[in-house]
Amino acid sequence: MNLHPRTGLARPVELPPPEQSPPSPLPGLMLAGMLGGAFAALTWFLAGPLNGSWIDRVLNRKHDITGYMPLLHVLDRVGQRAVCLPVLAIVTLWVAWRHRSARPVLLSVCAVLAVNLLVLVLKIWLGRGAPLAHRPAFFINGEMYPSGHTSNIIAVFGTAVHLLSRYGDITNTVRKVLYALVALLALLMTSTSLLLRWHWFTDLIAGFLIGGLVLATTVAFDNATPFESPRRSSTAEDRTAV
Repeated sequence: MNLHPRTGLARPVELPPPEQSPPSPLPGLMLAGMLGGAFAALTWFLAGPLNGSWIDRVLNRKHDITGYMPLLHVLDRVGQRAVCLPVLAIVTLWVAWRHRSARPVLLSVCAVLAVNLLVLVLKIWLGRGAPLAHRPAFFINGEMYPSGHTSNIIAVFGTAVHLLSRYGDITNTVRKVLYALVALLALLMTSTSLLLRWHWFTDLIAGFLIGGLVLATTVAFDNATPFESPRRSSTAEDRTAV
């Protein structure tokens, strides 16, 4: 009688790790809904009971910025599409090439189209006047509300950070630093617009809310949709074959 079992039967079988179900988009969509509700409430108060706001009138002051004007004009470009979109494009193309996937491109295109279309429709519909004309009223064929610059800061740069976080394998510390940088750019954009008197203060706040709404929705749907990198899959297959 052979008392020695065959070694082949004693070797444990390696099973693939169980697939984790993606998180629900509900929390992100709830956040987007809260931001949209905050925008609607702010707009209703400004266009109705408040007829503008005292803080807009207080902050709409003429400052002696003659010596800083060229610098302020440069800083104001941070929120322009000519700056935001190339940054997002570089990040998008890098992570798309890294994973050999068009998904980051589709995600970025949807976010950019959504924020720009939403801001354009709201600007035309609400028609708020300009600070330099001292006209905070709505529905007077203006185009100040909400601010497209601050919307871009949050939605476009925020999407770039999200792509790096999910598809770029950056550390948690780097991710926090990047989001802090976005917050710093938002503060810089607010200060610059107020000094140049190109927007009312609440225009800028409304822009943040719209940008946050688009970003929260984009991140929620992306995180809730399973993603398997074609590059990683092919690499794993090659290693298995070897």
